[in-house]
Amino acid sequence: EELRDDFIVTFAGNIGKAQSVDTIIEAANLAKSNENIKWQILGDGSEFEYIKSLVDKYSLHKNVNLLGRKPAYEMPNYFSKSDALIVTLKNENILRVTLPAKVQSYMASGKPILAAISGEGNRIIKDSKCGLVCEAEDYVKLYENVIKLFNMSKEERSTLGKNGKEYFNKN
Repeated sequence: EELRDDFIVTFAGNIGKAQSVDTIIEAANLAKSNENIKWQILGDGSEFEYIKSLVDKYSLHKNVNLLGRKPAYEMPNYFSKSDALIVTLKNENILRVTLPAKVQSYMASGKPILAAISGEGNRIIKDSKCGLVCEAEDYVKLYENVIKLFNMSKEERSTLGKNGKEYFNKN
């Protein structure tokens, strides 16, 4: 394993209106001056071209990697090479009552979670102490949280990941 200073934050899943992936791009733009933070986006969907256009607009090609759709069996490999996994949702009432399935697979992977979601998902991430969370679409706070996580020690980050795994196994 080569020595790397890159701090890799990964989003995996559908890129549609509900997923609010533009929140990630806006946060990535704020974090742009920190070249060690790399944002990896796996997946495809109705908003993919729009997300690509935002990456172009902000010249984020060095910071944001749009990898497109990858087979499910490759996910654990991408997750294991990530320092954090990210989940975002639009700020809509219907989305407040559900826990996105990806939160569960993220927890199971034992990696810290960065989330910009409201309602149930927000509560569960706080309760389980498995990551840093803010309200849906709050890209400024998401940016602040990625910097906070980046500045944590490996031990602190690893504890967040373990908490998520334990919570997943219990529930």
